[in-house]
Amino acid sequence: IDRGGQKTEPGPGIPPATLFGVISDAVGGFGISGASIFTSPSAEPVLSEPSGAYRIEGLAAGEYQIHIEAVNYDSYDDTVTLEEAAEFELNAQLNPTPPAP
Repeated sequence: IDRGGQKTEPGPGIPPATLFGVISDAVGGFGISGASIFTSPSAEPVLSEPSGAYRIEGLAAGEYQIHIEAVNYDSYDDTVTLEEAAEFELNAQLNPTPPAP
């Protein structure tokens, strides 16, 4: 029984799309481990690997609101349109938040 959340799985016979990329520090250029990548509509966020890489497979074609956040960084928002069977690369550079005074 599905009791909530919109699933974005492709319908029968429709090839799914993939969203992938690297989340990195805008100042140092290094990958950010454990960044949360949210796709809306979707279910759960995906976490970036230690290198900052992420990959979200099995998405239905359509428009997605992307929200990326990581501890001690400003968040990142974008909108992407995925086509059937497409692999869409979205790399994001997050700015570190200034330390509290």
